[in-house]
Amino acid sequence: MIQTIIAIQLPILLSSQISTSSAPSALSARETLKRAAEARYVLPSDLSALYARFVITDDEGELRGSIAWTKADGLKVTVVGTGERAEDYQRRVESLIQHRLPGDFDQGDGKHNLTWTGNDNLIGKQIALNDAMNSMYRVNGDAVVEVDRTLGDTRLIVSVVDFEKLASGKNLPKAMVVSYFDAASGALKRTETLLDGYRDQDGVLVPSSRRVYISEGGALRTFEIALRDVRLDRK
Repeated sequence: MIQTIIAIQLPILLSSQISTSSAPSALSARETLKRAAEARYVLPSDLSALYARFVITDDEGELRGSIAWTKADGLKVTVVGTGERAEDYQRRVESLIQHRLPGDFDQGDGKHNLTWTGNDNLIGKQIALNDAMNSMYRVNGDAVVEVDRTLGDTRLIVSVVDFEKLASGKNLPKAMVVSYFDAASGALKRTETLLDGYRDQDGVLVPSSRRVYISEGGALRTFEIALRDVRLDRK
């Protein structure tokens, strides 16, 4: 069965940029996470529509499809094909676009009772969402550097290992590693490495590609999503 990644695109500081201070933050857990959320690069709020075609290439060949997002009607991703393979790639393309769309922090992570866990390390300080998935975020400066949550019998940890600090001060994620563990035993089941590309189109950085390397069951496989003919409508 083809498994689906839950890609959470968040910026991380490189090791040379990470603060090693163990002093408590002067900000609350909620203020800290909100600041990091606001520092993440997303598509501009005056964007009213995005349209694109895409090609997915893997060991079985190519799949093609289209993307249509409007502020009024939301996101629709269509893949030419049937079965689990097409359904999995449809969800992956949806995730790629959804995580570049602006959101309301107060209606998302901010609606939970955010607290410091005290489980801090070299990478950053950890915040608990206290939600049904036992979600925890690790923050360093204005960047979320790790996401840890449990979905059913699987615990996943998302580490964003590279980003570009834009002139605007926003963080543009470039590379992530997602590790899947058995929630009960802690055994590592699978890893996925995601490498993202962007293009500047009319002053907007839009996703142009995503290459994914999957390590599972003693084997490595890869695929790539390439976006083409991107069209943006502004207000």
